[in-house]
Amino acid sequence: MKKIFLLLLLNVLFLSAFSQFSPGNTEIITTLNISKQISDDEIALRPFSPWGWNYLYYREVTTEPTPDGNFSMKCTGWGAQPCLPNFYYAPIRGVAADVVEKTCSNLIEGSYECMANGEYKGSISTKLAMPDNQSIILFTIHWDNDPQKPYNGKAEIIISKIEKLGF
Repeated sequence: MKKIFLLLLLNVLFLSAFSQFSPGNTEIITTLNISKQISDDEIALRPFSPWGWNYLYYREVTTEPTPDGNFSMKCTGWGAQPCLPNFYYAPIRGVAADVVEKTCSNLIEGSYECMANGEYKGSISTKLAMPDNQSIILFTIHWDNDPQKPYNGKAEIIISKIEKLGF
C-alpha cells in the first residue's frame, strides 16, 4: 500500500510540475503557417472520396522561410505528395531538424485523423522534454478546414520553449 501511495504521489508531483508554467517564461521559437488549396477545376477533373487517397496528397508542397524567421507552407492540387513540412535544411533554434519535422508531421496527421472523425477545426499540443531538464518544447497546431472541402484549409503550428517547470 505504501508503494502505491508513493507512486501516486510521484505521479501527481511530476504531472503538476510538467504541466504548470508561467506564461512569462514562454518563448515562441517559430511558427509554421500551412495553407492547403485545391481549385474547383481540379476537383472536377478527379473524383473525390473524402476518406480516400486523394484526401491527404497534393501535387505541390513547398516550405519556405519567411523574413520574420518563421515558415510558410503551401500545398496545392491533387498529387502524390503528403502535405507535411520539410525542415531538412536547418535545425529550429537548438532543436534537431528531424525532431521538429517528425513532431510537426505527427501533429498534422493527428489533425487529419480528427477530420476523418468529423472534426474540422481544433487544436493539438505535444511536449518534448529537453536534455537540460529545465525546459520543454511545446508544439501546438491550430487547424481550420472547410467541412464541405476538408482537403482545403489553414493551419498554424506554434513551437514554443517553456522554462522553469515549477518544481
